[in-house]
Amino acid sequence: MKKTKTYQRSFISQSLHTIRKVAFASLGTAGILAFAGQMFFASGVQAYTQMSSRAILMNTNLAGATAQYTLTFTPYGATSIGTIIVDFCQEDPIPGDTCTGPSSMSLSVGSVTAPSGTGISGWTGKTIIGTHAIGFYNPSTAQSPSGVITTVWGGNTNPNVTGTFYARILTYAAVSTGETGVYTSTAIGTPIDAGGAALAITVGITITAKVQEQLTFCVWTGATCGTGNTVNIGAASNGDWILSSGNIYGDANTQFSITTNALHAVNVQAFGNVLTSGTNYIEASGTSGMGAAAQGYAATAGTPQYGFCIGTPSGQTNTTVLLAYDGNTSTTNGCTTTPSFSGTGSTATNGILGTAEWFAFDIASLNPAGNGESVLQMNAGSNLGGRVTFVADISTTTTPGVYTSTMMFVATGTF
Repeated sequence: MKKTKTYQRSFISQSLHTIRKVAFASLGTAGILAFAGQMFFASGVQAYTQMSSRAILMNTNLAGATAQYTLTFTPYGATSIGTIIVDFCQEDPIPGDTCTGPSSMSLSVGSVTAPSGTGISGWTGKTIIGTHAIGFYNPSTAQSPSGVITTVWGGNTNPNVTGTFYARILTYAAVSTGETGVYTSTAIGTPIDAGGAALAITVGITITAKVQEQLTFCVWTGATCGTGNTVNIGAASNGDWILSSGNIYGDANTQFSITTNALHAVNVQAFGNVLTSGTNYIEASGTSGMGAAAQGYAATAGTPQYGFCIGTPSGQTNTTVLLAYDGNTSTTNGCTTTPSFSGTGSTATNGILGTAEWFAFDIASLNPAGNGESVLQMNAGSNLGGRVTFVADISTTTTPGVYTSTMMFVATGTF
């Protein structure tokens, strides 16, 4: 008979322990398991009620990361409480069970938002308990909150391994350090409410997207990019383009566009030579000879001249043209994207220039044997561009011939 009674007590004790484990372990999947009106038991202590709801939010769940934790919970009843303890364990969320702190996890009270909610205030007490628990308390007065209680603390270090770990959340009537000074994971004293939460540490997902350096540079004389590469300077006459000393001639068919993602601008270098016919040439200006430097000249009828200027659209502020090729600061004869042509043999884009635009041609730098000349810079952007106007004049003594020049524009992006 005595053995039978002992067996019955042992069976009842084991059953209660099993129910307790089922109730708390369910937190990992269902989040909350509540038994209205029932009491839970931890080994060797009085009963406590399970919290109505509870959660701990981590602002990052990466292994080993510095994290901020936000605790929210709702006590089961309106009983006065003075202390809240949160204990982090590797094994399970059940108060009173054996508890090992999660690997390399550490807690901090350096940045704490005190517990708050309806009926609760003045909770300025905070302390680390052992190596894996934290306590919050009211220094002097137990209070009876209603509804959700929230507290936030930062500077914590997450466990350094992936997987699930648990939090045991307990409330006590004691104020000040009356409870936090004696609490251990397996000797939990007499909590009023308790509950568990499951948390998970995961790896971060690395997303990679590559952006290549891009530079599209197009120079053309036709209708669109990629069409046309010839310029005719003069007035149309019997199928030819003829220069005369009585006018200033130009061609504005040359356009360019740049699209780039270069962070440090695109530099456009120009290479070329003056108009030549055998050993004869039409120089950069009638007074400079073949040693012309990068300076602007006013186009003057009757004077042997050759050069170009670069016009960019009004409002295109991310473009800088070398001053000599940008009208030389002239407000009346500066280079534009829409120069005017008029007179016999002229079209809308070439022939006799109606406005005596300024131009330049740095022979020493532009010569293909040299390093070229930086005539234009553009910051990163899409479809930036402009127009190049070539200008030529002759005198009454300019040697007859077919004069030609080849110009090259090279764009280089600094990324």
